[in-house]
Amino acid sequence: MSSTDAQEPSPEEVLAAVTHQVEQDRGRAASDPTARPELAASLNALATMLNAVGQVNEAVKPAEEAVELRRALASETPDLVPDLALSLNTLATMLGAAERFDEALMAAQEGTIVYRGLARATPEQFIPDLALSLGAEGRLLAGAQRMRDAFTAAGEGVSKLKPFFEHAPEPFAPLMRMLCADYVRYAQGSRQQPDAALLEPIVEVFKKLPPG
Repeated sequence: MSSTDAQEPSPEEVLAAVTHQVEQDRGRAASDPTARPELAASLNALATMLNAVGQVNEAVKPAEEAVELRRALASETPDLVPDLALSLNTLATMLGAAERFDEALMAAQEGTIVYRGLARATPEQFIPDLALSLGAEGRLLAGAQRMRDAFTAAGEGVSKLKPFFEHAPEPFAPLMRMLCADYVRYAQGSRQQPDAALLEPIVEVFKKLPPG
């Protein structure tokens, strides 16, 4: 079969495969506790795929299970705390898609708290993740009409990401562009003034990037 004849699996086929993986991982974890991280990962993937095919309410349960499993794992093995933060952000996304906005905001805020701790311990590795989490929290705050709080969250995200963006603009450009757009929009919504001293150097870096 030529490469042109090969077809990518449909989202439904991927969902079926991920569902089967969850069942296998659940069976292994029942008899072997060391398999729990794999179960948590497959649950996180299942939530994402359910959301992708429009089953937004069904996506919440595996996302919640992944968080609780990774919370237990993180309490036993601190090296797994980043997985907990990732699952909290996934849960926030699933809850938001299901229009359970108060719960989504709580999950996003907990994710931000976890990333703050990680960023204090290992700034070079986790500050960009913290900035991303602050952006997600800001969007949920804006959705709750808490525009001043959203402005603060997005502004902190911009500030945290700024040195990384200045050092390596291209890989961080998409996230920085999103954070800056949110920051300016929330400033307008809350009748706040954006920090020109924060934004102007970022704009100058963007001017030097190739278009696209």
